Amino acid sequence: MKKLLALLVFIPIVSIGQVDSFKDIQGINSLDQFKRVMIENSYLFTEEDEGILWYGISPTKDENDEWVSGYWGGVISHQLMNGHFNFQEGLVC
Repeated sequence: MKKLLALLVFIPIVSIGQVDSFKDIQGINSLDQFKRVMIENSYLFTEEDEGILWYGISPTKDENDEWVSGYWGGVISHQLMNGHFNFQEGLVC
């Protein structure tokens, strides 16, 4: 999990899965905007883990009680004002 956190913090991955337009992403300038874009694009909130809010498309829990989804959106809430948020494809949260 720490490797995943390091990846999220140091390498911004913008692999847009289900977000409809770049304008949606450009408009994200607050935590509320991020949540709005997630909800409008069918992402569901799964959990807050180490300060990261996770949203996934049709998330489910696997046998290890970890969230699984084909597409993820995550934000480190205290860093959003610096423009840190990302979208990822096919990772376990």
